Amino acid sequence: MRHSLLILTLMLSTLSTYSQGFSERHPDIQTSTKKINSELTSSKKVIIENEELMEKMTDGGGELTGYFMNGEIRKMELRVGLSYGISELEFFYRDSKLYVVLETFRQFKYSEETDSFDHSQTEQTFKGEYLFINSFDYETSGHNRFENDELDPQTVLQDEAYNYLTILKKKYAR
Repeated sequence: MRHSLLILTLMLSTLSTYSQGFSERHPDIQTSTKKINSELTSSKKVIIENEELMEKMTDGGGELTGYFMNGEIRKMELRVGLSYGISELEFFYRDSKLYVVLETFRQFKYSEETDSFDHSQTEQTFKGEYLFINSFDYETSGHNRFENDELDPQTVLQDEAYNYLTILKKKYAR
């Protein structure tokens, strides 16, 4: 009986740990990202827009902003406007290493009456939080590009971060 009780207790504690939300598993992330954001006022800001950023322009264009302090990247923000919504990614760095990526997609509300999207109203249809320091962990809600099992979020986001940072560093060096 004791053995069964011990096993049951272990199983329940594992479930409660697994069911914790991303913020509960990584409480320091919110503090760290707020600190980085507060430091950005004294950073060098580099902005890349539209054709300089994307080979194929989207309906709403795109903008990549990098924030450098003492020559080191602290944060990148990517905003891409599409005909049906706005995709935004924030890449946070700690000691020049990718630390956290926050991703959101806000879809334009669709009006059946006009059979078109209302570009003045959006609703968040996706949120993703990805941690890269020490180990990889993530949590998403809503539909997103990583529903395709052939795409690995860790690899895709690290590759994107590397490519965007390369573009920003070229402009930063000018």
